[in-house]
Amino acid sequence: MTTSLAAALGAPPTDKLTMANYLYWKAQVLPAARGAQAMGLLDGTDPAPEKTLEAEDSEKKKIRIPNPAYGVWIVRDQQLVSFLVKSISTDLLGEVLGLEHAAEIWAAIAAKFAAQVKVRVGTLTAALINTKKRDLSATDYINKKKGFASKFASAGRHVLDEELKEYLLAGLSGEYNGLVAAVNANPASTSADVCNQLLADDPQV
Repeated sequence: MTTSLAAALGAPPTDKLTMANYLYWKAQVLPAARGAQAMGLLDGTDPAPEKTLEAEDSEKKKIRIPNPAYGVWIVRDQQLVSFLVKSISTDLLGEVLGLEHAAEIWAAIAAKFAAQVKVRVGTLTAALINTKKRDLSATDYINKKKGFASKFASAGRHVLDEELKEYLLAGLSGEYNGLVAAVNANPASTSADVCNQLLADDPQV
C-alpha cells in the first residue's frame, strides 16, 4: 500500500461514541472503514496471518522466521485500533481496555449495544407496518415508507426490495385491491412498480 491505513481512514468521528449515539457513530465509522478497505479487519474476515514461518538455516535445520505478511497486517490493524479508540468517549473506554485488535473492539462494542439496536429495528419495523396510506397522498405515503426503510441501514440491516414492496402493499386500503392483486400476480414486480402504479392512480399524488 502506498497510502497508510491511517491516512485512508482520515480523522475519527468528532462525535465520539456514547451511550446515546451508537447508531449515529456506527454510521460514520463504517463508511470510513469501507473506504479504507479495512472492513475485513473490522469484522474479523481478515484474520491475522501466522506470526512466523518455517524455514531452514544454513545447516538445513528447521527454524522459525518472522512472517512479513503478519508485520503488514499488524500495522494496519493497530492503525484501525487507534482510529476506533480515539472515537470512543472516555466513559466507554473501559469496555475495550485490554482488547488488542480492531475486530475484538468492534465485537465488544456491538455486543454492548445489541439490545439498543434490537429496539431500534423493532421500532422501525413497527413504523413500516403501521404506516397506512389512508388520506396521505401517494408521494407522502411512499416517502414515509422509504424513509423508515432507509433508516434500517444505520442499524446494520437492509430492507430488501421484496420486503419494501410488501410493506407498501400492506398499508393500502380496500380501494387498492385491484392494484394489490395485479402486483401479486406478477412475481417479478418490484417496489418501484408499486410506487409507479400508486402515483399513476392517486389523484392526490
